[in-house]
Amino acid sequence: MAFFKKVDPKKQIHLVVAQLNSGEYMDAMKNCEKLMQQFPRHAEGARLMGQVCEKLGNDRKALGFFKIAVDGNPSYANYLAYGNLCRRLDESGKASELLEKALAASPDSIEFMQLLAEIYEERGIWPRAVAMRKGIYDRRSDDPDALYRLAKCTHRARLLEETAMLCTRLLNREPDHAKGLRLFAECMLYRNMHERAIELYSRALQAQPDDWEGHFQLAEIYLSVDQADNAKRHFQFCIRHNKEHREAHRNLIDTYKANRDWLEAEIVLKHLVGLGESQELLIELGDVCAAQKEYNAAVTTYQQARSAGKISDELDAKYIDAAIRSGRAEEVTEMAHRLSSGNVFNVQFQHLYALCLMAGGEKASATELVKGVTASEREFPEFCMLRAKLLGEAGLLPGKNGSPP
Repeated sequence: MAFFKKVDPKKQIHLVVAQLNSGEYMDAMKNCEKLMQQFPRHAEGARLMGQVCEKLGNDRKALGFFKIAVDGNPSYANYLAYGNLCRRLDESGKASELLEKALAASPDSIEFMQLLAEIYEERGIWPRAVAMRKGIYDRRSDDPDALYRLAKCTHRARLLEETAMLCTRLLNREPDHAKGLRLFAECMLYRNMHERAIELYSRALQAQPDDWEGHFQLAEIYLSVDQADNAKRHFQFCIRHNKEHREAHRNLIDTYKANRDWLEAEIVLKHLVGLGESQELLIELGDVCAAQKEYNAAVTTYQQARSAGKISDELDAKYIDAAIRSGRAEEVTEMAHRLSSGNVFNVQFQHLYALCLMAGGEKASATELVKGVTASEREFPEFCMLRAKLLGEAGLLPGKNGSPP
């Protein structure tokens, strides 16, 4: 007959907690099992066993023990453990159903309301989420954070009039509440009140000047009302404080390009390429180099782009053009010939090949090539000038528009 040494639950719990905290999960498991063998419905032991199972990667087993803990002692700690694991397993419905029962039994429990509000917000069940937030605020009406969370919840539920009213109430109490100012600004944006939104975001940044996300949001508003210089200033602040904020980099580059600040655009693009090289960014960087007449740099960058992804005719055309302009036409003549032959109606490709032929001393071949191509002077002025020059020198230009004989 086997005899088991009786364990002291309090001492066993203390031991398991110490082992959990020190990362001795297998030992904690063994000691939990000893406790649960003698006390199968021990709520605190079940919760600790669930935590050990979580640490060891057995979430399903953990969920079972958390349910035992909740059934044995419907405390907030046990519900929190059960609810959080349900959320992580994408089974929040189970947690909310159980928590609603707990709240019905303890209708003034702010802790249960808080947990339910978070679950309903995650699931997008806004009527219940708002109800929970209102319940919390009704019991903590002097707490600015409870008022802000209610306002934010109504905003996410698209109850914008209510959000504006709650934000006004909050800011009457705390005029420098940065999150409240930003939330109110978002309401103003929905109403297309951009100047008011700018004022509110500016006040929020006075309260929290290092809030780089706030600077990004304000920059976006400035951009939407064509205040590029103000937008640029805030985008610059944003990327100084978050060097990996890709959207801020992207918008700043577009702002520089719109103002033809090519060097500034190049600097930011190089940083963005450094965060993660992509063919699209490399092509754009090559374009910016070409816009500054840095054709050798453009050639190098387009070469990198050709190695970074699928090669297209458009990319090859950019590469050929930059090579010609940098005096390296001989390197791309074969490529230009391929483009020209495969796209006989593409004026740009015929133009590039003609330039390569000219650079290689094959003027007669270039003349023969352009003779069979017609193009709109408005769309292709450089090609039309070259065509007129070559046909004129060859005595093949009967009309002033350079139409073929």
